[in-house]
Amino acid sequence: MIQHKTAYWLLGILLVALCLVGMPMTAAAAEAAAASTAAAGGELPFKDMARYQWEEGKKAIQAMSRAKIINGFPDGTFRPSEQITRRQAAKIVAMAVKLPAAPANFIDVEPGLSYIGGLQQAGIVSGDENGRFRPDDSLTRAQLAKMIVLAYGLEMKAEPKLSDVPNTDLGQYVRIAASNGVMTGYEDGTFRPNLPVKRDQAAVMIYRAMQLAGGGQAPGEGADGQDGQGEGSDDGQGVEGGAGSPDAGNGTGPGHQGWSIERPFRLFVDAGHGGEDPGAIGKLANGNKIQEKDITLDIALEIARIFREEYAFVEVMLSRSEDIYIMLQERSRQANEWGADYFVSIHVNANDKASANGFESYIYSGPVSQETVDKQRIIHQIIVEKMGFRDRGMKRANFAVLRESRMPAILLENLFITNPGEAAQLNDPAFRKRLARAIAEAIATAWQVPRKTVAAMGPAQGTVDGSVNVGGTGQPAPNTEPADINDGTDANASPSEQQAEHTQHAA
Repeated sequence: MIQHKTAYWLLGILLVALCLVGMPMTAAAAEAAAASTAAAGGELPFKDMARYQWEEGKKAIQAMSRAKIINGFPDGTFRPSEQITRRQAAKIVAMAVKLPAAPANFIDVEPGLSYIGGLQQAGIVSGDENGRFRPDDSLTRAQLAKMIVLAYGLEMKAEPKLSDVPNTDLGQYVRIAASNGVMTGYEDGTFRPNLPVKRDQAAVMIYRAMQLAGGGQAPGEGADGQDGQGEGSDDGQGVEGGAGSPDAGNGTGPGHQGWSIERPFRLFVDAGHGGEDPGAIGKLANGNKIQEKDITLDIALEIARIFREEYAFVEVMLSRSEDIYIMLQERSRQANEWGADYFVSIHVNANDKASANGFESYIYSGPVSQETVDKQRIIHQIIVEKMGFRDRGMKRANFAVLRESRMPAILLENLFITNPGEAAQLNDPAFRKRLARAIAEAIATAWQVPRKTVAAMGPAQGTVDGSVNVGGTGQPAPNTEPADINDGTDANASPSEQQAEHTQHAA
């Protein structure tokens, strides 16, 4: 009898063990396994990278983590799809070239030792004309190119042809970085220097420079991974941006200017035309007419709804929320008196030629801030990529709402109401909603306005060093249809077609 009981007891233990083996891992168990794998030198240095697919990104982040050049965030994540800030990039570059922390001479960088100060004293970074470094701004592709070229002393090889890179000192750094293969351009011959860089992109670009400096092998590729100088405690204590602090600096800063409840981002959305001014008029295939004023109002209202319901630290004012006429100067006056941070005017285009098509954006043709130029480039490129529009170019004009607005301002010409195919698109409510979302997300990305559901900017469509990343996983997707290379005019439009456009906005 005892023998039988013993047999049953052993059989029960065996069955329980088999059941436990067959059970799926919990999220906590999976994270623990990932951390264990990382500690053992595996491919998962951070708990949010279990499904990360970009192989070059994996290699760079793994090697730089083992070398203790990057530490991630205090919660054990790396957040590869977040935009990297100037503070974060300064720390990583300084750690990579083993520059010590030093005092910084910027009015917006905290006193004491910092890697920003180390780069400043080495002549690698500089501030603006007001003595600011803007540490929590997103880093652009051109700015990262300058950092890398100066930090590693790179020189020009075979000069690349990049159609949108100006002949300036910053443009020269871009060309040097591209000639060394540290950064690459797009298939249409552009570099898009003012696009913000994501954290995994920055890691890859810096890692490529490390490999160049190391003759093909970068720190962290060996077995011991002891080439870095940071402690990697990720507690965020000690000197600003110093050893042992997260790459993120504050990591979850609310936005471009530190948007908060006390200081929200103020967006003024202008729906073009209205009331007795119908704007441009198009004709549908069934003979019905559509008016620009109705389309712009619908898009503007949807942009306002998206920001109010989905984004934090933002206030929105509309020039009109119904079909009424407002003088052009009054629109700018409203924005000026309200203290708007950004003015966006929504329009659709028209032309005597039914074949004219595509998207274009405008800023004022007179003196404007560099911020105005930078925001136009980011917003324009994101809208074109998200919507798949034909790119007619980033342009300048003496439009009243742009001229009279005291803050950065942009006017968007969203397709041609006089083109039968595009008129049909503009007449589709679902298409207008999709367009409004693309515009809203482009503005939010350019101005770093956070969503309500996350503490910092979540994944947004961007680039993985030359290819479009649409899913926030870090895996490069195929390139979108190349945009037209533009110089401020439509290369495919005749002189008469160019002159016929936009006369109604110049009053």
